[in-house]
Amino acid sequence: MGTMAFVDLDGCHRGPIKVETAKENPNLRGEIRQLLKLNLDDDDIIAMFFVNDKNFNTFVDVVFAGKQKNGRAVAFTYGSPDGPQIAHLFRIPFSKYFQYLECEAYAVEEDTES
Repeated sequence: MGTMAFVDLDGCHRGPIKVETAKENPNLRGEIRQLLKLNLDDDDIIAMFFVNDKNFNTFVDVVFAGKQKNGRAVAFTYGSPDGPQIAHLFRIPFSKYFQYLECEAYAVEEDTES
């Protein structure tokens, strides 16, 4: 699956966390099954967010996928240094996933209607 550079945690930023069921993301669900050998049921959880370094040189999507019945889960980065046409999944330790969660979150503008 190649090699993936980790985003430097010094001054890193992350986007909002998007949580969905496996049923809502069939393409990623299939890649998780094929490449990471984790079969997700329809109601199992996929949570993802993007992270970038302080200089905006490195970007990566960070993903947690977990089963509700037996608690089995994987954490991985999702993306490609070769461009968006070739996606790669790289398993990462849960400790690295939690380090990425500690990156400064971008402020999210609330949609306000007057």
